[in-house]
Amino acid sequence: MRLFYLFLIFIFISCTSNNDEIISNIEQEEFSIWIVDKNDIKGGGKTYDLSVNPKFGNVSDFEKLSDHEKVALISFNNEVRVYPYFFTNHFEVINDVFNNNNIAVSYCPLTKSGICFNREIDGNIYQILASGFLYKDNMVPADKDLKFYWSQMLMTYIGKENAGKSISNYNLIETNWKTVKEYFYDAKVYYHDKRTAGETDPQLSTTQDSQYIYGVIEEKINTRVELFSYNLFKNKTKLISKIINNKEVIIIGSEEKYFVTSYYKKDNLEFYLLDDSNFPNILSDNEGNIWNIFGYAISGNRKGEQLESPKTYVAQFWAWKDFYSNLKFN
Repeated sequence: MRLFYLFLIFIFISCTSNNDEIISNIEQEEFSIWIVDKNDIKGGGKTYDLSVNPKFGNVSDFEKLSDHEKVALISFNNEVRVYPYFFTNHFEVINDVFNNNNIAVSYCPLTKSGICFNREIDGNIYQILASGFLYKDNMVPADKDLKFYWSQMLMTYIGKENAGKSISNYNLIETNWKTVKEYFYDAKVYYHDKRTAGETDPQLSTTQDSQYIYGVIEEKINTRVELFSYNLFKNKTKLISKIINNKEVIIIGSEEKYFVTSYYKKDNLEFYLLDDSNFPNILSDNEGNIWNIFGYAISGNRKGEQLESPKTYVAQFWAWKDFYSNLKFN
């Protein structure tokens, strides 16, 4: 009998030792995948729901959305889609196919940053979700199989495959529901059945706040970011010209219509602001072309062309300070 008890004790010690070793190995693997400071990583252990095959309704279907509800606008070839953060916030990443473009619309409710990523990577199309991790309190998207992780605000892979490489994005214009109702009433609006318009979400702020800052990012990580407050665009739509990434960039914004967007100047074109009555067409040029808010020429000899956009998005000021050390206010 004594030998039997000794045998049980031996088995218990062995199993405990093996379990501790397994747990230790898991922890080491989880925290060895990052190329950033691991002290800045939080969360993990549970991914968000995967959002695929999104549904869309008409603008008139969502009368209960607040005028100040923030939304993302994305356009390809004259079609406009609206992604209200009220709906995107449940998943934080929405996988969509828009005009043959495989996109992932992400919104982080902590940093208040919305970005549209290209989820076709090196010839493969991935389904993207919010990983449950945070890097500097900003969401960390991942593919559904967790083969790679990236920082949303850095637009760079920070864990596992492709670590250190940047990820491409599409132009996203952030505005509010009031502007959508007045100017984009033919757009298609993303929604899902897990939330009903009119509810409140404590993670979302619907107040137009001066702490929401539009940033234009230099191509290299941790270099200069040009910051533009909505206060710069009071009273009427304004155009500001800056040299960024060694190119001339035009930044156009309106506090009233609650948007800021930017484009690289093209060829030898000179751009001029149109009167606000022409919105969402915002620019003319020395060749007589008319350009809309999404950078598309809607008339003239360049009709159908689109201006290239730098890497940009809106985020809370404290988040810009956390991610970038060289900030330049305009």
